Amino acid sequence: MIHPAWVQRQVRGYVHELEQVRKIQDKIKGFVCAHSSIPEKTYNDLLNARNEDAGEPGTLLSAEEAVEQGVIGAVGGLKDALAWVRMHIVEGNGGG
Repeated sequence: MIHPAWVQRQVRGYVHELEQVRKIQDKIKGFVCAHSSIPEKTYNDLLNARNEDAGEPGTLLSAEEAVEQGVIGAVGGLKDALAWVRMHIVEGNGGG
């Protein structure tokens, strides 16, 4: 799920708190975009989409949709993930 960050407490300094939430959201977006192949614009579009089922902003993706959007590289289980790690260690692309 790609969903905006929320504050789950009473907000006293609304403008200050809103700016803090934006900073957190920007850090999350930066991390996701830096460690996946999803373009920032696509991430923003998914983040700001209105989920009619939940009545909230955000997007719920299936595993296949997450691959298509570039959020994850592949669908698989632990066995697949460990095989991928072992392959990259052997190739010298992640062993160090």
